[in-house]
Amino acid sequence: MKEGKVLSVLKKSLFIMLTAFLVFVFSTTGAKAASKNPGLTYKESSMWLEKGRQSSSLYPITYVKKGDRIIKAKSSNAKVATAEAAEAYDTGLPALRVVPKKTGNTKVTVVVKRGNKTYTSGMNVHVVKYKNPLKSFKIGNKEYAGKLGEHSNTSDYLSGKAKVSAVAKGDWKVTGLFTYNYNTKKGKNYKNGKTIDLGKVTQVSVLVQNKKNPKIQLSVHVLANARN
Repeated sequence: MKEGKVLSVLKKSLFIMLTAFLVFVFSTTGAKAASKNPGLTYKESSMWLEKGRQSSSLYPITYVKKGDRIIKAKSSNAKVATAEAAEAYDTGLPALRVVPKKTGNTKVTVVVKRGNKTYTSGMNVHVVKYKNPLKSFKIGNKEYAGKLGEHSNTSDYLSGKAKVSAVAKGDWKVTGLFTYNYNTKKGKNYKNGKTIDLGKVTQVSVLVQNKKNPKIQLSVHVLANARN
């Protein structure tokens, strides 16, 4: 598969995965907004800082609609991560882009204007230096942990049904599995060790949580290569 096509699949899959992944992760650790005013959905987020890779994440704005606009986006510590107004790839609606710069913590704030009213919300961001959190990541009989040494994702051709299991190492523990199909925009959570229909997904992710700081929850992925 050509590199350009792999990167295209990677960009789409990672963004949509992030949106769905946030819904899963922070439904257990983040308090949702009490009203239906536009604002950041959750109060906590974590990002990998990967050597040799400049990455960013788009965070959705809950209850945002056409005509709303972000008039301010800032980070309390721009040396750790920067924040800027952006648009969601799939809807074109306002979203927040966060770019990790160095390890540490910061709080990002976004101000959304709707008509004559403004709405302010914030989110704590934890930037963590990437180090493979898994001792084992098996899809069927194939082992992928060794391919995650430098970056949080790898790619392969996925098909059929297979058992997916992972074992964490160091300060991490596995909290579950997550799959997503960016064509159908559908994701699903699984318990570790479950059998997954790989032909229906564009990525398989392992969700991990830091045992020393449970607020830090991240993931590593196998992305499905498109077959010619």
